[in-house]
Amino acid sequence: MPKLSVVRYGRKAEALKVTPDSTMNQSIDPLTQPASLDLKKLNQKFENSNPKDTLAWCVINIPTGLVQVSAFNVDDMLITDLLYRELKPTYPVPVMFLDTLHHFPETLELVAKAKHIYNLNLKIYKIPDVGTRESFATKYGDSLWDKDIDQFSQLTKIEPLQRGWLNWGRSPGSQADDEIRQIADPIWPFLS
Repeated sequence: MPKLSVVRYGRKAEALKVTPDSTMNQSIDPLTQPASLDLKKLNQKFENSNPKDTLAWCVINIPTGLVQVSAFNVDDMLITDLLYRELKPTYPVPVMFLDTLHHFPETLELVAKAKHIYNLNLKIYKIPDVGTRESFATKYGDSLWDKDIDQFSQLTKIEPLQRGWLNWGRSPGSQADDEIRQIADPIWPFLS
């Protein structure tokens, strides 16, 4: 499933350039009023579609309001590759990465490589006032994830993600956002 989020709605995109070898199984005609998305209908429409169709629809209908939240795992890299190598959106989709300070070095290398290869508008969010794993351990204790997973998640994931949403013009955690998330499942699990 594509992990893209609608942050705000922009103007309608020009035509999406789809190459002849691209296969589009769904109608992706632009919406006339993207602010009035019917998420239930979209879920039905894209329930059995491939991710490329879903992403193409997003690029056309929400061209300046998308953000990809990426952990730079295989699924997220496939989405990034579809977006930038195949769909080539007119407006680059910003990518949000949560640096928990506990990633493998290979993950951080992949982040740097992907930023270079795809020329990503990459925004990295992490816990404030703590720059290294060692300073995190000094401030919060060793193995916090093992002692208090909820606090670890709050510090390294939830708060940085909320700060990222605020930077993108969203107010996270509102009742409306919770309702959107519930309605959005399963195709739009990270719509906010």
